[in-house]
Amino acid sequence: EGSIGIYTLNKKDDGRQGTHFLRCCVGMTDLAVTRWLCARIPGSRLYAMTPKKTGLRQSYRLYVDRSYAAKLLRLLLPYLITKRKRAEIAVAFQVDYCNYGAGQKRRAEIAKRERYRQEIKADIKATTNIPDGRVSVFQA
Repeated sequence: EGSIGIYTLNKKDDGRQGTHFLRCCVGMTDLAVTRWLCARIPGSRLYAMTPKKTGLRQSYRLYVDRSYAAKLLRLLLPYLITKRKRAEIAVAFQVDYCNYGAGQKRRAEIAKRERYRQEIKADIKATTNIPDGRVSVFQA
């Protein structure tokens, strides 16, 4: 189980966007497999998730961000079926990523990143039955 998303960090109260970044998440209950993946995927981080209900098994999440996530997605592309379009958008986002700059260039770069983010949200809406309110929470 996994997700692909473009997230914003440090979104400002006055409506200005913070920085955008790519994140992939892989979740499962097998600790040995997640440790194996973490050891082989550069830039990855492993977290144990506390079960929300009694009787549920312990689960683990592996997070990979930015260029490391794009490299992972490029390797996975031949095997992806339902999330292939999201992966392609995410890889294009990271390939197209550059420093903000200042003034007009900054606004144009933020708008471009936001368009990629909205493309992923549109793909989620088109391919799942997740209500709009939840899409904005985790975006992938």
